[in-house]
Amino acid sequence: MRASYFVVIVVIFLGAVLNVNGQDAKTDVAKLQGEWSVIAMERRGKEAPQEAIEGSVLAVKDNKMTLQHKNDDKPREFTFTLDPTKKPAAIDLTSLKEDARDKVVPGIYKFDGKNLILCIPNGKVGERPTEFKSGGEGDNIVITLARKK
Repeated sequence: MRASYFVVIVVIFLGAVLNVNGQDAKTDVAKLQGEWSVIAMERRGKEAPQEAIEGSVLAVKDNKMTLQHKNDDKPREFTFTLDPTKKPAAIDLTSLKEDARDKVVPGIYKFDGKNLILCIPNGKVGERPTEFKSGGEGDNIVITLARKK
């Protein structure tokens, strides 16, 4: 009898945890919605010059991201999924570009005050970064964005 109570309690607890985790992802997706300006980018341990990132905008609608650089006539489009239960929180970006479909770029993200910080592998798809740091073996790109006004 006690074993069956224990099973019921475990099932209820797991259901509550899974529901909270799903709510966390929905909450973070809601926080991402809108337009973000790229305010800083670091690659290979060096800050990108301001003129290289100036005017770059990330637009998020539902589960789709569109990155537009000021001098680029072809925006980069992705779908994304979030897993805020990972530490650091995980984001998977899937390109909508015809020749890159089904390639998932594993990244991490965090909200830092009013800013959004993304860290993704540079160049070819690699392993998910474990910290918000560029350079070194992983050669990640760290992008800091501010909500566009």
